[in-house]
Amino acid sequence: MDMEEVRRALNPILENQKIFGVNLYEVGMAERVCGYFQELTAGTGAVRRTLKKYAD
Repeated sequence: MDMEEVRRALNPILENQKIFGVNLYEVGMAERVCGYFQELTAGTGAVRRTLKKYAD
């Protein structure tokens, strides 16, 4: 998915204050979450690579 597709797909979730307690777009966190999502769904082995990248 390109970033615009990620944003469209996640927008209803990330702006939902009932889920996170805040609108993640309003507090400046939505772009980061979209970036993580894009990394995690980049194909075979993406989850392992992403976790290694941020956990090491």
